[in-house]
Amino acid sequence: PGEDCITVKIIKRIHTFILKPLKHIINLVFSTNVIPHAWKSSIVTPIYKTGNRTETTNYRPISLINDFAKIFEKCLKTRLVEFLEDQHILFDNQFGFRCNKSTEDAGIALTNEIISNINNGKKCLAV
Repeated sequence: PGEDCITVKIIKRIHTFILKPLKHIINLVFSTNVIPHAWKSSIVTPIYKTGNRTETTNYRPISLINDFAKIFEKCLKTRLVEFLEDQHILFDNQFGFRCNKSTEDAGIALTNEIISNINNGKKCLAV
């Protein structure tokens, strides 16, 4: 949770009561391009990794973000991905951070491309 201390657990319990107003707020953000201030702030906490506890390089920061902001970000991601796919902006060979595409798929696509080129008498080079 962020500064408001409202957790996902709380949101799940009250979702039937807040769904309509939350949907309205999210649609307002999309139509006005104005994000609520509470959604733009986070609590940054240092987390110890390993080594000497007195050295700052042995810590990594984590940001505790407002859970309503996370819900909005998921809505934004969904809209953005739909737009990019509908407009065919992403290449078919873009495998990272895409649904239903994995590193295994990338390896298979590369292997198929190599085999196809070899069968057609072409030379292959991969980096």
